[in-house]
Amino acid sequence: MLWIFKIIDLKLYLYNILKNHFFKLKTYSLLMAKFFTFCNIFFFFLPFFIVAQTQNRPLGANYKAMGNVGVIKSDLWSVFHNQAGLADVQTMAIGANFENKYGIKELNYSALAFALPTKNGTFGLSYSYFGYPKYYENKVGLAFGKKLWQKVSAGIQLDYFNTKIYEQYGSGGLFTAEIGIQIEPVENFFVGAHAFNPLRISYNTYNQEALPSALKLGIGYLFSEKVLFAVEVESSFDEGTNFKSGLEYQAVDKFFLRVGINTNPATYHFGLGYQFQVLLADLAFSHHQVLGYSTNISLRYLFKKH
Repeated sequence: MLWIFKIIDLKLYLYNILKNHFFKLKTYSLLMAKFFTFCNIFFFFLPFFIVAQTQNRPLGANYKAMGNVGVIKSDLWSVFHNQAGLADVQTMAIGANFENKYGIKELNYSALAFALPTKNGTFGLSYSYFGYPKYYENKVGLAFGKKLWQKVSAGIQLDYFNTKIYEQYGSGGLFTAEIGIQIEPVENFFVGAHAFNPLRISYNTYNQEALPSALKLGIGYLFSEKVLFAVEVESSFDEGTNFKSGLEYQAVDKFFLRVGINTNPATYHFGLGYQFQVLLADLAFSHHQVLGYSTNISLRYLFKKH
C-alpha cells in the first residue's frame, strides 16, 4: 500500500507541473489526451523506476567526460569509483562536484571529497546528495587505499546510505562496503576491478529493498604522457551490463580533452579540464538520446607539501 500513496503523490506533483504548461497552449484538449496516455504508461513502470534509484553513483567531471571509466584511474575522485586509486594520491586534496541531469533541478547531484595521505596509505572521506526535499539520497563514505606492492594497490570503503521520501513516509538507511584493486602488470598498462555492496545488503524498510550490487572490471593503456585510453565493463544484478570506453588527451600543458561512450543506457560523453597550479577544474557533458543533456562540473584543490 505504501507504494500506491507514493505514486499518487508523485502523479499529482507532475500533473500540476505539466498542466501549467499545457494551459498556455491552444491545442489543450489534444495535448491533455496525450498527457493522460503518458501518465498511464509512465506510472505503470514508476515503481520499478523508483526502486532502481537508490544506487552507487559515479562522480567527478573528469571521469564523467570519459564515460565514467574510472576503475583504473587514480585521484581524489577514486572514492566514488575504485578506492584502490587512493594509494597513488600523494598530496592532501579536497574537492567539490555538482551535476544536473537533463535540466531537471530535482535530479541534481552534489558531492564533497577529501583525501589524506599517510605513511601507511591514503584515507578518503566522501559525501554525496541526490534529489530534492521531497525525495533525496545521502551517502557518506570512509575509505582507505594502500600499495600492497610496487605495482599492486588495494582499497576498501565503508558506506552509509540514507533515503528519505516525504516526511510522512519516513526514511531508511543501511551500511555497506566497497572493495577494489589496481594492478600495473606491464609498464603503462593498467588493470582494475571493483565490487560495490558485494553482500547484497538491504534496507530495513521499503519492503526489504536491496541496494543494487555492481562489479566493474577495466583496463587502460597510457600510449604516451598525453594519451590515455581505457575500457570498462560494469555488471549490476539489477540493471544489466554496461560497456564503457573513454579517451583522455592532454592537448597542451595542463589542458585536457576527454570523450567517452556507454552502452546501457546509450550515452555520449565529452569534456575538458585545466589545472591552475594547485586548483583543477573539470567540465563534462553527457547526452542521452531520449532524455537529453546532463552537465557536470568539479573542482579539486591540492594542498602544497611543506
